[in-house]
Amino acid sequence: MKIDVWYLYHSGFAVAVGDKRLIFDYWKNTPHTGGFAAGIVDSDSIRDKETFFFASHSHGDHYNPAIFNFSYRPAVHYVLSDDIPAREGALMLGANEKRSFEGLEIETFLSTDLGIAFLVTVDGVTIYHAGDLNWWHWDDDTPDEEAAMKNAYFDSIGRLKGKKIDLAIVPVDPRLEKSAFMGIESFDELIGPTFFAPMHFTSNPKVIDELMERDIAKKKDGCLIPFKTRGQKAKIYLDEGRFVLTPGKGTE
Repeated sequence: MKIDVWYLYHSGFAVAVGDKRLIFDYWKNTPHTGGFAAGIVDSDSIRDKETFFFASHSHGDHYNPAIFNFSYRPAVHYVLSDDIPAREGALMLGANEKRSFEGLEIETFLSTDLGIAFLVTVDGVTIYHAGDLNWWHWDDDTPDEEAAMKNAYFDSIGRLKGKKIDLAIVPVDPRLEKSAFMGIESFDELIGPTFFAPMHFTSNPKVIDELMERDIAKKKDGCLIPFKTRGQKAKIYLDEGRFVLTPGKGTE
């Protein structure tokens, strides 16, 4: 079984499973042409494909109303966190819900910031997109804030324990400095997805280089995908436990 994954920018990803396209947290929609290889969703990139846009919450780096530019297509669907203004025909979800929708099985999890995380199963493939669900650990946090965040994080991802996850897309945010890897490393220890894709690093891929020097990269050898620039594509061979990463046309 093979799936294709494109890094669009920041927390934006496109995933091809069979004849379906899943678009997560797409917001940087310039330039307006070039397709997935440029980090862009355009008409050509989803032509004749059933397409699902997911938006984990309303923050401007995860949600862009431009996704509705494709709503005229009959095979385009929307799955939105319920902190986003309701859209006719869209599936609006809060935390801790399970829904069947247009052939997808969707489960949601409470974020440690705003909105939700998604667990989506399609054609036997399960993909987790964290949104802003992360172990946020800032240097100026008080001990009480640190404890509350840790508890909230583990309470939420604990609901994933024992679930098969083929691909987990999780934050590795360089603003957290030395704490940037706490979320992904604890997620792997508790949940153990087959493949990881880091996200939420905007135009700062240095944090990905640092990630690839850590023990998790050795542990997940062949399964930790070091996306850095827009439009990069990973062909993931799920049955073989390997991927092939190819360059994109994007510059960020």
